[in-house]
Amino acid sequence: MHDQYGPIVRINPDELHIRDSKQYEVVYSGKRDKWPPAATMAGMEMQTFATVPHDLHRKRRAANMPLMGKRVIVDAVPLIHSKASKLRDAFDAAAGSGQPLELGVTCLAYTTDVVGEHFSQQSLGMQDDSRKARQWKTATHMIATMTPVIKQFPWFLKPALLLPPAVMDKMAPDMAALLGVHRDMQVRAKAFLDEVRHKPANHSGYEKHDRPATLFHSIYEHPGPPEEKSVTRLFQEGVNVIIAGSETTARVLTRALYELTVNRDALIKTRHELRDTATRLDRSVEELTLTELEHLPWLAAVIKEALRIAAIPTSRLPLQAHEPLQYKQWTTPAMTPVSLTPYDVLYDPDIFPEPSSFQPDRWLTASDDGTLELHTALERFFVIFGKGPRMCQGINLAYAELYLALAILITSFDLDLFDVVKERDIDYTADCFLGETRADSPGVRVLVKKIGPEGA
Repeated sequence: MHDQYGPIVRINPDELHIRDSKQYEVVYSGKRDKWPPAATMAGMEMQTFATVPHDLHRKRRAANMPLMGKRVIVDAVPLIHSKASKLRDAFDAAAGSGQPLELGVTCLAYTTDVVGEHFSQQSLGMQDDSRKARQWKTATHMIATMTPVIKQFPWFLKPALLLPPAVMDKMAPDMAALLGVHRDMQVRAKAFLDEVRHKPANHSGYEKHDRPATLFHSIYEHPGPPEEKSVTRLFQEGVNVIIAGSETTARVLTRALYELTVNRDALIKTRHELRDTATRLDRSVEELTLTELEHLPWLAAVIKEALRIAAIPTSRLPLQAHEPLQYKQWTTPAMTPVSLTPYDVLYDPDIFPEPSSFQPDRWLTASDDGTLELHTALERFFVIFGKGPRMCQGINLAYAELYLALAILITSFDLDLFDVVKERDIDYTADCFLGETRADSPGVRVLVKKIGPEGA
C-alpha cells in the first residue's frame, strides 16, 4: 500500500498509517491517548496497556513503577540469578540426556518464574515442572492467536470466565488454560484486598519509601480513587504483567540463542569477552555483576541485535495526539489516530542494512582509544520497547534477564540445531499483535553440549 500510495496512507475511515522511521519519535512522544479500538485487543480495559486517556495511563503507570525502576531491578538480581542458574541446570540435564531441548518452553519457564516471583513473591514453579511449563507455553500461544478475535469482540472474555472450568476443559482446553490464568489472578487479588482491608494500619508490610512487596501492594499504596484499587484493576494488571513480561523476553532469549548458534563468530567473540573479563577481575562469569555485564560491548550488541531482529510487535500502534501533527506537507488534526509499525522501523534497510541478517557489530563503533563501544546513532530507531510515555515499563527487567541468562549459557554450552527450519520455526507468518510462526512449528529445538572453561 505504501509502495503505491506513499509514506502516509489512510488505512481505514479513521486511521492514518505512516511508513517513515524518522517520524516514529514524533508520533509516539508527548501527550497521547490510545485509540480505543486498538486498546480493546487486551479485553481488559483497566490494565495499563489498554488504558485510553493519557492522564489516566500516566497515573496507572506510576502505580506500577516502584517495582520496575532500574534500582529495584538491580536489587532483584539475586532472584533473577537464581532462576538463571535453574535455567543452566535445565541445559545441563539436556546435555546429560542427549535429548533435544525446546528453547521456547525452557526460556519461557525461566522468564515466567522471574516475573511471578518479582511481582508477587510467589514462584509459579514453571522451572520445576516441565508439564506445567509446556501447558503455559500452549496457553501463551492461545493468548496470542486469540488477540485478533478479542480485539473485534472485547466482551468475549467476561462471559467465558463465568463458565465452569470443567466445561471449558472439555470444550476448549487451550482456552481453559488462558481463563485459568485470569481466574487465579482474580482469586489472588480478592484475597489481597480482603487481607489489607482487615489490617488498615499495617496492610503493606513495609515501611514508607521502601520497595513494595508485590505489584498489588504497589498499586494499592499509590494515591488514587477506590476504583483504581479494585479487584478488577488489580487482577487485570497482574495478568498483563505475567503474560507480557514472560512471553516477550522468552522469545528474545530464544532468538538470541538461535542466532548465536547459527552465527558462531559472534558467539565466540562474546564468549571470549565474558571469559576475559572474568579472568581480569579474578571471578567466575556467574560472579560478574549486572553492571559489569552491561558494559561488555559484544554482549550488549548481541542483546540489542537479538531484540531488533526478533521484532516481536508486528502490529501497528495507533495513538491520538492532543495537538495537530505535521508530517512533511501534511497536517493531521488533533485526535486523529496515527500509527507506525515497529517491525517496519526495525527492518528498515535504510537504517539497518540487510535487516534480516544477524549483525551485532552494527551496534558497535571504535572509540578514540580503539576500544569498542555501543553506537548511539542507531538508538533513536531502536523501537522494540516503544518510545515516549507509553514505552514498555518492563525494559529494565527484560534486560537483566537477558544479560544474566546469556552470560551463563554462552560460556557453559554449545548448541546444535535439531530439525529447525527457519521458514517454519523462526520467520513470522501471522500477525497477532506479536509475530507468530507457522502453526505446525515444533519450536526451536537444540542438542546441548556442555563445554569446559576453555571450550571454544
